[in-house]
Amino acid sequence: MNRQKITVKEAKEKGLKRYYTGIPCYAGHDDERYVVSRRCVTCSKEKVDKYQSKEEVKLQMRAKRLAKTYGVSLEDVLKADKCGICFTELISKGNNGNSVCVDHEHSTGKVRGFLCSNCNRGLGMFKDNTDYLQNAIKYLENFKYADKEIPKEWMEE
Repeated sequence: MNRQKITVKEAKEKGLKRYYTGIPCYAGHDDERYVVSRRCVTCSKEKVDKYQSKEEVKLQMRAKRLAKTYGVSLEDVLKADKCGICFTELISKGNNGNSVCVDHEHSTGKVRGFLCSNCNRGLGMFKDNTDYLQNAIKYLENFKYADKEIPKEWMEE
């Protein structure tokens, strides 16, 4: 942040978007102000945060992001009930392993379906490469049993 005191007129002349007066705003913030609105940067951020914290606004923003990024509606996501790989029951929001994710092909951007976040991350870790996934299946089928047992104290949490 530039702490050099200038007027809004000087800031406009210099083509700046923000300026610093050295005088706290009505809310007491000693911060820069926007040239266009003359509003303090902190007050502006607080206003946006307050607006975006409303539940209906969060839903609108989520719907807009889904439509823009994947071309799917929020209703499509809310209707997704089972993961396309493990068939776990999906939840529409949250950060749990069973929260719904829009699965898409990274090279084309085409949506393939809906997965739980665990399966979606798994595909991502395998870089959507079917050879890697087939190798993983072979690995699991051929190496089910180790020569040595894992000590029980290692298994306890």
